[in-house]
Amino acid sequence: MKDELDKYIIKQIASPIIFGMIFVFVGALIRAIAYFQTGYHGFSAINAFSIIMRILGFFIISYGLIKSALETSELNGNARVAMILVAALIIGFAFSVL
Repeated sequence: MKDELDKYIIKQIASPIIFGMIFVFVGALIRAIAYFQTGYHGFSAINAFSIIMRILGFFIISYGLIKSALETSELNGNARVAMILVAALIIGFAFSVL
């Protein structure tokens, strides 16, 4: 029973993190390809798209953490608060990408 619960919690938390990290990776990859193709550091449409992709990825990760913290009844109060604080830190990091 405990192993099944651990697998459920890991699946609940890991799936939005993996999905969000795909967005972050694709956004960073787009920016890297655009930089190596043009050598241009300034602001462009492809640069804006990569920023949007990365911020969207960070918000997906944060949403998944907050959702699983609030829906998983097996977590105690301290674990819920810790997950929500980590999500808030990730949102703050997303805005630092700008």
